Formats: sequence, structure tokens, C-alpha cells
Amino acid sequence: MKWLEKGIVSDEDALVIAINPRAIPFDHVDSNPPRILQAGYTVGLAYGIVDLKKMQAVGVGYQFRNKIVKASKAEGEKKSEVTTGMFQSTEYGRLSGLLCSRVDAANRRGEMGDDFQLAPNPHATVPLLEGFRLQGVCYNVITVKDGYDITPTRTWVLPFG
Repeated sequence: MKWLEKGIVSDEDALVIAINPRAIPFDHVDSNPPRILQAGYTVGLAYGIVDLKKMQAVGVGYQFRNKIVKASKAEGEKKSEVTTGMFQSTEYGRLSGLLCSRVDAANRRGEMGDDFQLAPNPHATVPLLEGFRLQGVCYNVITVKDGYDITPTRTWVLPFG
């Protein structure tokens, strides 16, 4: 909202927050579901239900999680909470999407940029342009009943020339 107030972005601009968690210790691979989706939606880690008598899986799903508890920096300090589910709240309607990359110029796998994760906000007041994709994974979202169907799609972008 401060960027809008200062005129850095206008009401017609798509607004994407880009993050790079590369400096977080032990965060070299993503979780299931990807953390970018855990921030955008109130979804947590995957779980499975096993019938112990039959010894077979009877269900799978994802935990509900509407906040992430940040570790305190000092002993005895109160832990702060970060709300998740920004794509499910009208308060964040100006947010067009989230972009994540773990790239590090010195320590990278493959092509620079092929690790992009793009999560468009299905309720954005200014959505991303139709067909806007970066090389990597885009999470296509369809609203269904009381939830979302999210499908990861790998995109390959040809170099210019």
C-alpha cells in the first residue's frame, strides 16, 4: 500500500512480490506443497491417513495452516506470527502474484531462471497478463466449490534471437 501511496506503482500495475529464500540455512529444496503456495493459501504440509487394521492408505490431504510462527531471535522473546492465505483475503487484492527463486549466482543448478515459481493471485484486482509466464513452474489456479484446484505447469522459455 505504501508503494501505491508514493506512486511507485499505479492502480493499473500488476504487483508481484518476489522472494529468494536462498540465504535461509538448509532451504535448498522446497517442501510439499511449495512454500510459495503455503504463503498464498491457508494450506500446510501434506498428510496421509492409514487404516492400521488393513495396513493401507485411506486418505491424503493437506493440513490447514493460517499462520506461520517465526522463530524468536533472542531467548525469552515472544514469537511473532505471520498470517498466511493472502490470496484468500480481499485485503491483499492488489497483490497480483508471488514469485520465488532460490537461485544463487555462484551455486546454481542448470540455467539461471529455470527454478522460478510463479503463483498468480486468482482474486487480484489487477491480475497478471494472460499467458504471462517465466521459465520454471507456474501454479494454475481454478476456484472449485469451497477450495482451489492448483496445477503446477512447467514452462520453458526460448532464449531471444
